[in-house]
Amino acid sequence: MARGCLLALLPLAGAFELGIGQDVENIELYVASVNEAPAPRYVMAYTSMAHLRGLWEPTDYGSGVEFASKSLADVEGASLQLGLYLDDLEAIVDGRCDENLTSLREYLDEQRPESLVRIGYEFDNPSNAYDPVTYKAAFRRVAAALRKGGNNGTTTKTVWHSWSFGVWDQRGGGTTSIADWWPGLDYVDWCGVSIFQQAYPDSPLGDLSHAEEMADFCRARNLPLMIAESTPFGLGVTEDPDTIWDRWFRNVRRFVRQNDVQLWCYVNCYWDLQPMWRGEGWGDTRIQDYPALKAKWIAMLRQNEKHIIPFKLDHIFRSWKKALLKRILALLLVPLGVAAAIVVVVLASVKSSSRLC
Repeated sequence: MARGCLLALLPLAGAFELGIGQDVENIELYVASVNEAPAPRYVMAYTSMAHLRGLWEPTDYGSGVEFASKSLADVEGASLQLGLYLDDLEAIVDGRCDENLTSLREYLDEQRPESLVRIGYEFDNPSNAYDPVTYKAAFRRVAAALRKGGNNGTTTKTVWHSWSFGVWDQRGGGTTSIADWWPGLDYVDWCGVSIFQQAYPDSPLGDLSHAEEMADFCRARNLPLMIAESTPFGLGVTEDPDTIWDRWFRNVRRFVRQNDVQLWCYVNCYWDLQPMWRGEGWGDTRIQDYPALKAKWIAMLRQNEKHIIPFKLDHIFRSWKKALLKRILALLLVPLGVAAAIVVVVLASVKSSSRLC
């Protein structure tokens, strides 16, 4: 009955949490300029296993200043969505990064109630060149270390995040499956996909089929899904702001709806001003720079906000249902066990009495 009531409250369009990234300045600008919309519930940041820069103090990799602590302080009530680059897989596996793992765990313990960590984000991106076997071992070691935390009431969740443009052919002998990078259900709390050019209906780089494949893979394992990185590539360069809503945003929203995406993380920045991306054609994807786009974005978020509470209750119910069933079974088994023991004693007593007679 309760389940039915919750489902009745959920909109057909689905509900999602919002994350904004991916550098301090652009997160600040978004929050200040799009203040008519509900504030983001997650802020994005990046660091690497070898150096852990951009957490306690600012750093610039050429893609804007990363400073997780400041972004968390700037956006009231927000939690951290952290991209963790794995510089040296073998060093992680053989324990040479254990000191940094401890430092990272202690940092996350100090943050707000939940942090989402994308371990080796975009594991199948050719530019990362992660060997699947070593990647899985490194992911497991990082996940196990982070899960030792939580002493301050915080919770760190691990994210397995696919590039979602199709897997790369590492050995030259056919296409590698995403399953080759799968660390195992004991180590993964969330799944993630990236959505950039794939959302366009005429992209030469492919469509959302690989993101759908990732969604299906994780749905079969009952794992929540996030859009871990997204932006309408080429906005203001090759893509017209007046048509971008229909060409990109509607398609991403449809993906969210169809795949029960729980968190949509949007990269809101002027890519072409950042040295790492300059000249690649990313454009300016800042929502606040386009009044018509901003109005549609705010309207979508306001409509979405109406359903966030029942959305949360529904997903909480899903997880609690499992625990509740276990508790009920345990409560039922105790009296059954006691009753069985009494029967055994009685039968033994009867049998003993019959021998005496």
